[in-house]
Amino acid sequence: MGQQYRTPAQESSAVGWSPDRYPEGQAGPYAHLGYYNDESNTALQAGLGVASGENGNLMSANGTVGTWGETSADARVGVKADAQVVKGGGFSEEYGIGGEAGLADASAEMSVGADGLTVGAGAALIDGAVTLGGFNADDSALDSQLRIGAGLGPGVTGRAHWGDSDGDGYQELGLGADIPCGLSFDVKTEALGHAWDWLMGEEAPATEVPAVSPIAEDVAPILTS
Repeated sequence: MGQQYRTPAQESSAVGWSPDRYPEGQAGPYAHLGYYNDESNTALQAGLGVASGENGNLMSANGTVGTWGETSADARVGVKADAQVVKGGGFSEEYGIGGEAGLADASAEMSVGADGLTVGAGAALIDGAVTLGGFNADDSALDSQLRIGAGLGPGVTGRAHWGDSDGDGYQELGLGADIPCGLSFDVKTEALGHAWDWLMGEEAPATEVPAVSPIAEDVAPILTS
């Protein structure tokens, strides 16, 4: 159970055929082993599978040791591995809803980075999750997101979130976990980011508290007349 991550590989010294060799939107068989190095990735990676694409994996196994991420904003350092018969999903930024599902899948990860922390491992015969809400720099600065999942299999994973995926300057703070009973959740919100900034003195409160209440202002002239 848990969130899956796909690493974009820029080859520095590798053998085989990595998933990213396929044109955008396409996927197919792959097998690769090597050391990859670019702006956000410095890692030893290996993978083998029938297909791996933007929306999931089919009969595949993958491993990474080092640093990875799409950009510096979501860069991670650590170790992770996953294997699955089928694992996939998607998310609509427009409607703020997404889903994922897996069949005979397992994963393990210990990593920390610019957007959070993940520690744990798990496996499931079948699992799925739904994600509601999202983060958009053009919308409310109090955006939030909730992910709820369930699966049939053992696993314990903890996650902490502190990234800024929409780049609006407010951290999306929250927690997530996969627990032994088969339930999984993640919740994060920019409201906590606003509160943290205010406590650190980096932002004025959204609603200023008047020094004198409106009632007192009305009553004072009467009492002093």
